[in-house]
Amino acid sequence: MTNQDKTKFAYLMTQASLIFNSEILEGKLDIYFDVLKDHPIEHLEHAFFEYYKQGKYFPMPVDIIKIIDNKFGEPWWVGL
Repeated sequence: MTNQDKTKFAYLMTQASLIFNSEILEGKLDIYFDVLKDHPIEHLEHAFFEYYKQGKYFPMPVDIIKIIDNKFGEPWWVGL
């Protein structure tokens, strides 16, 4: 992601907060952006929408990364 993707990313986070009835506390958006910034926004969009179908709680970054890795690359745990 780039800084130009922040609006799209904020929209994904807002959708998640509405779906899972969870507020986005101050700083949460920035933390999630920093953790997930290595992934293209298109992959994040896919992962968030997949998570909406199966998740029960507001997604943690690792939940989104696992979906991205399963769809687009190596498993999240490779290299640990």
